[in-house]
Amino acid sequence: MNTEERIRHVLKTKAEGVEAPAELKEKVLRRAGVSRKFPKRVASLLLAAIIILPTSAFAYQIFLADDVYGSFANVQKHIAGFTMESYLLIDAKLAQAKGVLGQEEYETFKELARSIVAAKMEYGDPYGNINYDELPADLYVEEKATLLAAQPYFDRLNGLPVLESLLTEAEMDAYIEAVMKHQTIMAKSGINTSEGIGREQIPAELQAEYDQVRATLDHVHTLQVGY
Repeated sequence: MNTEERIRHVLKTKAEGVEAPAELKEKVLRRAGVSRKFPKRVASLLLAAIIILPTSAFAYQIFLADDVYGSFANVQKHIAGFTMESYLLIDAKLAQAKGVLGQEEYETFKELARSIVAAKMEYGDPYGNINYDELPADLYVEEKATLLAAQPYFDRLNGLPVLESLLTEAEMDAYIEAVMKHQTIMAKSGINTSEGIGREQIPAELQAEYDQVRATLDHVHTLQVGY
């Protein structure tokens, strides 16, 4: 499936029935830098991708994801199997985040997300998983602080209670440690987490640790969704 087909697959449902005024189409395509000579079917797909974003997004850029990831091409260079479909879905989530958080909080969230993504691309394996055991102590502390600061935003955007309001400081610290340890195990196991995770994929020597980490994550998730 080529790039155009992947885009069409992602946008088909939302694009069906969308008919923007001619003036808006012209304005959007000019902003996107689309020539009138551009294939009509591709221009239509691009227009659909832009139209489903909130109107306020026009004031910033075509893809909000570019502001966090740099560009689709940039992510492809660092993370194996990353698709345009994934990029468009992330962009849609960022558009949603902007609407939920508001401009000021979104800017804070964006900087945290950018830091997390940068770490994955610099220190992660081909699937974006970081072996935190290999990081210098000061960088480990810095990455942990970033994840801790970002967690309330992830909770809110997922429509869940903010964990900081449910857990003690020590429990919150243990949860973030578990999140990092889980990613470390994925990196050590060479698992492409986008394709799912099976316990049988974990090397025998890491399975006991994996079970402990999963128990912590599952306990917190159950607490959160049942609140």
